[in-house]
Amino acid sequence: MLTLVVERSSRRPGWALFRDEHCLLETVADEEPSRSPDWSVRLDRALAEAGMSLAGIHRFAAGIGPGSFSGTRATIAALQGMALPDGRALLGVSSVAALAFARLNASAQAGDRAPVTVIGDARRNRLWIATYALDPVHNRLTALFDGAFRPPTHDAADFSLVTWETLPAALPKNSRVLSPDWDRIGERLRACLPPERLVAETCLPTAADVGRLVLSDPTAARREPTPIYLHPAVEVRA
Repeated sequence: MLTLVVERSSRRPGWALFRDEHCLLETVADEEPSRSPDWSVRLDRALAEAGMSLAGIHRFAAGIGPGSFSGTRATIAALQGMALPDGRALLGVSSVAALAFARLNASAQAGDRAPVTVIGDARRNRLWIATYALDPVHNRLTALFDGAFRPPTHDAADFSLVTWETLPAALPKNSRVLSPDWDRIGERLRACLPPERLVAETCLPTAADVGRLVLSDPTAARREPTPIYLHPAVEVRA
């Protein structure tokens, strides 16, 4: 089965093509995801150069954030246009969960099975956080919710919004901390968390990361994906 995966929630947008669980092709760009409207044309061209076409894809998958809302929304819309006419599946997982899954698997190979907490800049003087771990039995991703790990829902329920003041108390004591927004919040993270807990660099998910998470357990992915948006709607009173 061929699965085409697109991830455009961050400054490392790209796509990956998997045959079953093996990554055949991958591209990673360095560009603003919401300002590259020709990405689908480039994707078509790359598939053609590899002797493939969108008609041969069996299912599609997308990283759904949080991150660039415009980039994620455009990705989902484009993949819906590719998938829906022929009734092919479109799956979605959190891009942050995919980043955590990649980091957890790399750490587990080195004998470290500590949880990972991903922290992002939610603006409005808030941070978003999500903590993940690998299920020790099935090696599948789990998310921390109300003090217990369970399968992620790949929506806003996997995340908490906290302030800088409440951040230290909101983190599990043994989790490793990484951030896709290190360039914006890294110095403040250094100031409030022990250095041995920090992955002191900007960590961004790739399409291959998203694909590996989807393929590790396709039944856990969202069947009608929408971009993950963490802030409630703002009410404007007349």
